[in-house]
Order: sequence, then structure tokens, then C-alpha cells
Amino acid sequence: MILEKLKYGSSSLIVILLVVSTGLSVYLPVFHLPKPDGPEKVGTQTFHFTDLNRDEVLTEDQSDKRELMVQVWYPTENSTILYSITGSIVKPTLMKM
Repeated sequence: MILEKLKYGSSSLIVILLVVSTGLSVYLPVFHLPKPDGPEKVGTQTFHFTDLNRDEVLTEDQSDKRELMVQVWYPTENSTILYSITGSIVKPTLMKM
């Protein structure tokens, strides 16, 4: 009897949570940032770092290492900034176009 009530109660809770999450995703606004429209140009660079000294504790795979994604925005002046990664040091170099 108790097991049957628990079974129906948990099923009802799952259905209610699905309906609520679907409703919230439809009615809550999604933010769209405007494109930069000023006179200055903006560059961006994305880096993917893996820390080989730290184990990832949130996955089941024992060989996973800690990972980090970083995105950098920077002002540009009609030139391209190139980044070279040596170990964990990022060295910016400026190249005229």
C-alpha cells in the first residue's frame, strides 16, 4: 500500500516538474545581447585549458582531468592580435595588416 502510494506520488511529481519546466522555458525571456555598434573594433579569442595535475571529480571516468574554457574580448586597432600558448603562459603579439 505504501509502496503503491510512493510510486504514484513520485510519478505525479515528475509529471508536475516536467510541465512546470516546460512552461517556464516558454514564458521566461531569453536575453539577446546587442552587437557592438561603437566605432571601436572588438576581437575575441577562446582558449581550452586542461589541468593535467587535477582529477575531474564530477565524472565517472577516472582518467578525466579538470578542464576550463576561457573567452577573452579585447579592443583592436585595424590589426590582428595573435596569441601563442606556451604551457600556461599566454603571450600576445601584434601583427600589422
